[in-house]
Amino acid sequence: MVGQEAKTPTDRATKATRLPQVAVAVLGTNPPSPSPLFQSRTVLPLTLSLPLAELIAAKEAWVAADKQGEKPAIRSGRVQLPEGEAEVRLKIRGNSSLAAYTWPKLGLRLPDEVPPALRGLKSVNLINHTFADFDEVSHRLPWREATAYAVLESMGIPTLKARAAQVRYQDDSPGPGRLKAQSHPALLVEDDKDAAVRYGGVSVDLAALHVIEPPVVLPMKDVLRLELAQRLLGNRDFQLFYEADGPKNAKVTSVWNFDAIELPAGPGGQRRAQLLASDFDRTNWVSMPLHFNAGEVFAWIEQAYWNHPKPTLEAIKSILGTKAAVLKTIKELPLDDEAKAQLPLRAKAYFDLLAKFLKKPTPKPE
Repeated sequence: MVGQEAKTPTDRATKATRLPQVAVAVLGTNPPSPSPLFQSRTVLPLTLSLPLAELIAAKEAWVAADKQGEKPAIRSGRVQLPEGEAEVRLKIRGNSSLAAYTWPKLGLRLPDEVPPALRGLKSVNLINHTFADFDEVSHRLPWREATAYAVLESMGIPTLKARAAQVRYQDDSPGPGRLKAQSHPALLVEDDKDAAVRYGGVSVDLAALHVIEPPVVLPMKDVLRLELAQRLLGNRDFQLFYEADGPKNAKVTSVWNFDAIELPAGPGGQRRAQLLASDFDRTNWVSMPLHFNAGEVFAWIEQAYWNHPKPTLEAIKSILGTKAAVLKTIKELPLDDEAKAQLPLRAKAYFDLLAKFLKKPTPKPE
């Protein structure tokens, strides 16, 4: 499922939930995180003691209970960093990943007293991309996704903070099924509620709505910047449905894999919100960096230009201006050898495509 422009009301789901009118601020860079955890891009070493085998066995029960509005019991664990340790409460997370991965994604709820690296956070999410008990591919993916978050930030696209980690798992499950201790690459991602505090707002779940009604209003240029950024990553696991609202704005009627933050009211009492791109585990950037479908991206740009000429060119110019920052980010972050070699080539191909279109936009067919 990818972003697309809604053509008619029938293109959208019929169920709607009433919300106050929300207008989204112009996209900018991410405000800094108050936590030292996200003020560095080095690999963070940590040890996590948890009932791992028990949590793996509980995945299906968690999903079933969640669909019924119930929550299985929260498990306890302990996180240990070089400068200290803390008790944490563990929550299984994810949607499609619960079926795709052997080990579940986890939410770590933090106590008031934590090691210095975790100060300023209420919780943090742990992602490990575990397929068949950490096969060769599994080891590569978490740090690639950390780079995806950092690259979007370097492009001025609002997103969650993320950091690569090397996690040693110590299973304290009861019984003979306990797993042996093992260490693997992982990804730590900012919780949406902590992100909302960073932006000075509160988290709202627009993705849970079949139709956002009244719709979220954004500048059309910024909608197109969000779309362009997703195409750098080769992301098909997102949804951004919208329709034109005059010559400059768009009305967003449905989103998926975006976090949303409601901001303080603007001038005249107008309510504002911000969309944060997130969840890139199923992008080509993470799972298959050799692949870049230039023809598909070029066709999307043509269609966007034919529908919204000026905002499309403005969005392309804005994204092109981030090329040096993107390449610098890829170079500086920890990656496996294949990604280190191929992701810069992918990014260069992407920016060359944008420059080609900007130099000679395709005329709209008669």
